[in-house]
Amino acid sequence: NELGLDMEEALESVLGIQCSHRTMAVAHLVGEPEDGRAPLAEREAQKWLGLFIRHRVMVLVFLGPTTGTLELKPYDTQETEVHEIVTTPGMIVVLRPDLLSHRHFDPGR
Repeated sequence: NELGLDMEEALESVLGIQCSHRTMAVAHLVGEPEDGRAPLAEREAQKWLGLFIRHRVMVLVFLGPTTGTLELKPYDTQETEVHEIVTTPGMIVVLRPDLLSHRHFDPGR
């Protein structure tokens, strides 16, 4: 929560983005989904769709314990190569999900 509050002023002055709403943090575990997981229900899918349509800034905090790779690529071009960032525990990445396709993986999982 403190990280989000600290970033609000910088986002507006540097990127021109006003933070009128913020979502709660979501923990994401890298790896293949477990077998037998129930498919996403329509109601839950609508909730996530609403969040993803409006979000303009994503803050990723890599908790570890291992390193991984974050792939970034602009949506509007096919000529651009994927940019890879090696992620380490404690690292923070701020990205524009409305402009960049992003995928994180841990090669060991």
